Amino acid sequence: MLGAAFQIIDDVRTIVLAHALGHVDAADKAWIASFLSRPRERRLAREVLRLRQILASNGSIKWAQQSAGALAAAAKREFHGTAFAGAPASPDLEWLRACADFIVQRQA
Repeated sequence: MLGAAFQIIDDVRTIVLAHALGHVDAADKAWIASFLSRPRERRLAREVLRLRQILASNGSIKWAQQSAGALAAAAKREFHGTAFAGAPASPDLEWLRACADFIVQRQA
């Protein structure tokens, strides 16, 4: 679960785009496909902003953040409940537990 949360945050652009493509209208879907088919150097700043607006307005960014958070929370429950139950307290164990929060709070 923690690995899945990490992957969502690490590859946030891909998962957000996949979600958006399933939730936008045909015109936005065609525009996104056209935008992504061009090399980076041929994409304009205003187009990048438009893509960001599309991703935000259909909830794709929020959805990815919530999905990663839910997976990290599940990993923390497993950590405390079964994975390291009975393990003696140590700085290393605390560091490992803190990884779940770090993974979803970091910037990809």
